[in-house]
Amino acid sequence: MRLSIATLLSLLLASITSEAFSRETTIHKDALPVAVGDSLRARYPGATILRLVRDVDRGAVTYEAEMARGGRNVDASFDARGLLREEEARITTSELPAAVRRSIGGKVSILRAERLTSRGVHGSRFEILVSRHGVHEELTYSPDGRLLKRERLDRPD
Repeated sequence: MRLSIATLLSLLLASITSEAFSRETTIHKDALPVAVGDSLRARYPGATILRLVRDVDRGAVTYEAEMARGGRNVDASFDARGLLREEEARITTSELPAAVRRSIGGKVSILRAERLTSRGVHGSRFEILVSRHGVHEELTYSPDGRLLKRERLDRPD
Protein backbone atom coordinates (compact mmCIF):
# COMPACT_ATOMS: atom_id res chain seq x y z
CA MET A 1 0.00 0.00 0.00
CA ARG A 2 1.45 3.35 -1.02
CA LEU A 3 0.57 6.52 0.79
CA SER A 4 1.07 9.90 -0.80
CA ILE A 5 3.34 12.45 0.83
CA ALA A 6 0.31 14.66 1.49
CA THR A 7 -1.46 11.81 3.32
CA LEU A 8 1.62 11.08 5.42
CA LEU A 9 2.05 14.76 6.28
CA SER A 10 -1.63 15.03 7.23
CA LEU A 11 -1.38 12.01 9.52
CA LEU A 12 1.80 13.32 11.12
CA LEU A 13 0.33 16.79 11.62
CA ALA A 14 -2.86 15.36 13.16
CA SER A 15 -0.90 13.27 15.66
CA ILE A 16 1.39 16.17 16.59
CA THR A 17 -1.52 18.62 16.92
CA SER A 18 -3.62 16.41 19.18
CA GLU A 19 -0.58 15.64 21.33
CA ALA A 20 0.40 19.31 21.57
CA PHE A 21 -3.03 20.53 22.68
CA SER A 22 -3.88 18.10 25.45
CA ARG A 23 -1.97 15.41 27.26
CA GLU A 24 -3.09 13.69 30.45
CA THR A 25 -0.67 11.65 32.53
CA THR A 26 -1.57 9.66 35.62
CA ILE A 27 0.83 10.63 38.41
CA HIS A 28 1.69 9.61 41.98
CA LYS A 29 0.95 12.02 44.85
CA ASP A 30 4.69 12.61 45.27
CA ALA A 31 4.72 14.20 41.79
CA LEU A 32 2.24 16.93 42.82
CA PRO A 33 3.63 20.42 43.34
CA VAL A 34 3.76 21.17 47.08
CA ALA A 35 1.12 23.92 46.74
CA VAL A 36 -1.31 21.52 45.03
CA GLY A 37 -0.78 18.82 47.66
CA ASP A 38 -1.29 21.34 50.47
CA SER A 39 -4.49 22.68 48.89
CA LEU A 40 -5.81 19.19 48.28
CA ARG A 41 -5.25 18.12 51.91
CA ALA A 42 -6.68 21.37 53.31
CA ARG A 43 -9.80 21.41 51.12
CA TYR A 44 -10.59 17.68 51.23
CA PRO A 45 -9.45 16.28 54.60
CA GLY A 46 -10.02 12.55 54.90
CA ALA A 47 -10.73 12.09 51.19
CA THR A 48 -9.46 8.93 49.53
CA ILE A 49 -7.56 9.80 46.37
CA LEU A 50 -8.55 7.44 43.60
CA ARG A 51 -6.51 8.97 40.78
CA LEU A 52 -4.24 11.95 40.15
CA VAL A 53 -3.68 13.38 36.69
CA ARG A 54 -1.33 16.01 35.32
CA ASP A 55 -3.03 17.61 32.31
CA VAL A 56 -1.28 19.84 29.81
CA ASP A 57 -3.78 21.60 27.57
CA ARG A 58 -2.49 24.22 25.13
CA GLY A 59 0.50 24.80 27.36
CA ALA A 60 -1.48 25.24 30.59
CA VAL A 61 -0.77 22.67 33.30
CA THR A 62 -3.50 21.56 35.70
CA TYR A 63 -3.62 18.81 38.28
CA GLU A 64 -6.81 16.81 38.64
CA ALA A 65 -7.77 14.67 41.62
CA GLU A 66 -10.50 12.05 41.54
CA MET A 67 -11.53 11.32 45.13
CA ALA A 68 -14.07 9.57 47.31
CA ARG A 69 -15.25 11.58 50.28
CA GLY A 70 -18.17 10.85 52.55
CA GLY A 71 -19.43 8.12 50.23
CA ARG A 72 -19.44 10.44 47.20
CA ASN A 73 -17.14 11.02 44.28
CA VAL A 74 -15.54 14.44 43.96
CA ASP A 75 -13.26 15.63 41.16
CA ALA A 76 -11.14 18.73 41.64
CA SER A 77 -8.80 20.57 39.29
CA PHE A 78 -5.97 22.83 40.53
CA ASP A 79 -3.45 25.04 38.80
CA ALA A 80 0.24 24.62 39.62
CA ARG A 81 -0.03 27.29 42.36
CA GLY A 82 -2.63 25.19 44.19
CA LEU A 83 -5.64 27.35 43.30
CA LEU A 84 -8.85 25.40 42.80
CA ARG A 85 -9.97 25.83 39.19
CA GLU A 86 -13.01 23.54 39.15
CA GLU A 87 -14.82 21.09 41.36
CA GLU A 88 -17.36 18.49 40.29
CA ALA A 89 -19.36 16.66 42.96
CA ARG A 90 -22.18 14.16 42.66
CA ILE A 91 -25.23 15.33 44.61
CA THR A 92 -28.70 14.02 45.36
CA THR A 93 -31.79 15.38 43.65
CA SER A 94 -32.88 16.99 46.93
CA GLU A 95 -29.62 18.98 46.96
CA LEU A 96 -30.45 20.66 43.67
CA PRO A 97 -31.66 24.25 44.12
CA ALA A 98 -35.46 24.50 44.18
CA ALA A 99 -35.37 26.65 41.03
CA VAL A 100 -33.52 23.90 39.15
CA ARG A 101 -35.94 21.22 40.36
CA ARG A 102 -38.90 23.36 39.24
CA SER A 103 -37.33 23.91 35.81
CA ILE A 104 -36.75 20.20 35.30
CA GLY A 105 -40.33 19.38 36.26
CA GLY A 106 -41.72 15.96 37.05
CA LYS A 107 -41.90 14.43 33.59
CA VAL A 108 -38.35 13.06 33.55
CA SER A 109 -36.36 10.56 35.56
CA ILE A 110 -33.23 12.06 37.06
CA LEU A 111 -30.42 9.54 36.71
CA ARG A 112 -27.52 11.64 38.02
CA ALA A 113 -26.97 15.16 39.31
CA GLU A 114 -23.65 16.97 39.71
CA ARG A 115 -22.69 20.37 41.03
CA LEU A 116 -19.88 22.06 39.12
CA THR A 117 -18.10 25.02 40.60
CA SER A 118 -15.42 26.84 38.68
CA ARG A 119 -13.50 30.07 38.88
CA GLY A 120 -14.20 32.57 36.17
CA VAL A 121 -17.21 33.05 33.95
CA HIS A 122 -19.10 29.86 34.69
CA GLY A 123 -19.31 30.00 38.49
CA SER A 124 -21.67 27.32 39.77
CA ARG A 125 -23.85 25.21 37.53
CA PHE A 126 -25.63 21.89 37.71
CA GLU A 127 -25.39 19.03 35.23
CA ILE A 128 -28.28 16.62 35.36
CA LEU A 129 -28.56 13.39 33.40
CA VAL A 130 -32.23 12.70 32.71
CA SER A 131 -34.27 10.09 30.90
CA ARG A 132 -37.60 10.76 29.22
CA HIS A 133 -39.31 7.98 27.27
CA GLY A 134 -36.00 6.13 26.96
CA VAL A 135 -34.15 9.18 25.60
CA HIS A 136 -31.18 10.36 27.68
CA GLU A 137 -30.20 14.01 27.87
CA GLU A 138 -27.64 15.98 29.83
CA LEU A 139 -29.10 19.28 31.00
CA THR A 140 -26.99 22.12 32.40
CA TYR A 141 -28.70 24.69 34.63
CA SER A 142 -27.65 27.85 36.42
CA PRO A 143 -28.46 28.01 40.16
CA ASP A 144 -31.49 30.18 39.37
CA GLY A 145 -33.01 27.46 37.17
CA ARG A 146 -32.07 28.79 33.72
CA LEU A 147 -31.37 26.04 31.19
CA LEU A 148 -27.88 26.74 29.85
CA LYS A 149 -27.36 23.67 27.67
CA ARG A 150 -29.26 20.60 26.53
CA GLU A 151 -27.42 17.70 24.93
CA ARG A 152 -29.04 14.50 23.72
CA LEU A 153 -26.90 11.46 24.51
CA ASP A 154 -26.73 8.20 22.59
CA ARG A 155 -25.48 6.35 25.66
CA PRO A 156 -25.17 7.78 29.17
CA ASP A 157 -21.80 7.39 30.91
